[in-house]
Amino acid sequence: KAERLLGQVPTIVAARARLRAGNEPVPPRDDLPAASNFLWMLFGKEPEDVIAHAMDVAFTLHAEHEFNASSFGARVAAGTYVDLHSCMVAAISILKGPRHGGANEDVIEMIEAVGTPQKAEAWARDRLERYRSATRDERAKPELRFPGMGHAVYKTWDPRARILKTLAGEVAELRGEGAIAEIQEAVRTVAAEGLGLNPNVDYYSAGLYHSLG
Repeated sequence: KAERLLGQVPTIVAARARLRAGNEPVPPRDDLPAASNFLWMLFGKEPEDVIAHAMDVAFTLHAEHEFNASSFGARVAAGTYVDLHSCMVAAISILKGPRHGGANEDVIEMIEAVGTPQKAEAWARDRLERYRSATRDERAKPELRFPGMGHAVYKTWDPRARILKTLAGEVAELRGEGAIAEIQEAVRTVAAEGLGLNPNVDYYSAGLYHSLG
């Protein structure tokens, strides 16, 4: 069942994405590794080696991280002896939550709000000052937070973030999206100095996925 899901789900996701864009689905190939095959089905062309490697590492880092919210939900479901497909539905439902799967989107929205690398430090310092002067309840609002920063367990850098930062930078340069990395570095520096926050996996995976298209 697990092997079938690993083959079927990427095929369904890629087909749905293409149909939404008005394109015909692209059949999977049996001569490509999983990450390359997913990108092939999504875009209809074989990815460059750097792109394929980045996607493969991103898949691996997310899969190997054992106990996030959706993984916890899947384990709870499995603990009731429900079938494997229901465990996956439970996990996907939890991932849909904006405080879990939505974290990547928040990072991209922040980057778009900043606009250019030249505005990044001033933008970050303004948000920092507004955060510092806010009440505890106000600090929970998305417009005052630094998305992709901080982690419930890691008090230093999320180890996945260090790996993804390098990959995201390589892909961004290849795709002409280098400004993303510059904006992120400026915001990260301010958040680290002002609040002691470090990037988590979402901070750099967001830029990576955006550059991948």
